[in-house]
Amino acid sequence: MKIRRDGHPGNQPRSEKILHVAQGICLEEGLGAMTMRRVADAVGISATAIYRHYPNKAALVQAVIDDANRDFARYLQRGLDAPDPWARFQRTLDALRQFALRETSAYEILFFAQGRTDPGHLPMEMRSPNLLFWIDRLRECIDTGAMRHDLDPLQVAITIWAQAHGLIALHLQGRFGHDEAVFCRMWDHAMSHLFGGLCP
Repeated sequence: MKIRRDGHPGNQPRSEKILHVAQGICLEEGLGAMTMRRVADAVGISATAIYRHYPNKAALVQAVIDDANRDFARYLQRGLDAPDPWARFQRTLDALRQFALRETSAYEILFFAQGRTDPGHLPMEMRSPNLLFWIDRLRECIDTGAMRHDLDPLQVAITIWAQAHGLIALHLQGRFGHDEAVFCRMWDHAMSHLFGGLCP
């Protein structure tokens, strides 16, 4: 997801321009601030014309979220290149960190945007393919003995997910001085402490 903060989507097909503008509003002001009329005005089309591309606001909001989730999935899939379950999990965890650092706009829309209603379905209903991918990596580690056999993959996923996103949030807020090297050292140190209680 490449969002230009100047608000000009450039030469794109109209549906992509609509999505681009909606992404910018959601990122800057939250999902609740995005209206079909506001997006149409910014794109330069009529309020009725936008419905030819997106039937309602819910569909446009979901398109914004889906686009960010696709970017996230591409990063997580890199973990599959590793040779064993523990290495796949570690590479997947690193992919999460890299996604937050390199695709910050998409990350913020997924995890910081205000006004989302779909997270209320998670994690118990398991509707997120990215969460399922994360849990599968942990289940592999538990099944092969890389992590303790008595662990519940979902609970471990939530615990690690929470620590990872907490550290990322602190970094993006400048609590580590916006120094990426300092953040990465803090990340490695915190994760090593966490894994000490999860691994045999």
